[in-house]
Amino acid sequence: MKIFLIATLIAQTILATPVLDKELNENNEFYKNTLKEYLERSYNFAERFADMCEKVLTDLKQHDEASEFQSQKAELEDVLHYVAAMKENENEKTLKNMLKLHEILLSAGKEFKETHQAKKTVIHQLFEKYNGIAIVHDFRKDFVEYLKDFESHFLEYEQSLTDKQLENQEKLIQWFKEFKEEQSFAKKFTTFVTFFKFFTSE
Repeated sequence: MKIFLIATLIAQTILATPVLDKELNENNEFYKNTLKEYLERSYNFAERFADMCEKVLTDLKQHDEASEFQSQKAELEDVLHYVAAMKENENEKTLKNMLKLHEILLSAGKEFKETHQAKKTVIHQLFEKYNGIAIVHDFRKDFVEYLKDFESHFLEYEQSLTDKQLENQEKLIQWFKEFKEEQSFAKKFTTFVTFFKFFTSE
């Protein structure tokens, strides 16, 4: 699996100083609600995916070909690390870890779709054995609906802004127009996660 990490996204702790709830920072109510819903919806997939990866790693150790898949083993171990960190409530890293995890899921889905049956490796076979395809399918199905809901919520947010706020958030509004026009799920989801960078400090 090839991982295309979203390097521009950095999860930060929420600022302590109260500010207007429609400014572009981590106290923005729409940002906080979006982040909360995104993470809550994601946890189930994170745990399912980590459980599958743990089983694949265990089985892989029993195969003579295991030494040929060091990079894939490292990716599977990364998944376990990301989920373990989230369970420890490392809040400043939760978003970053979840985004990386979802990037791996998208990459896995793409690879399963494009790999011919005759060319499937031990890794592919183990992913199929432990329902990896079903997890990727459920992830896609669930987040297609989530992104539709997000579009509706964003339109409500946009309509609530004053003319001055619309002017100040011009880049975010333009981002949404491009996001809404994207048809490919993988590209739309990758565009969606860049939403968070408008509100976080770098």
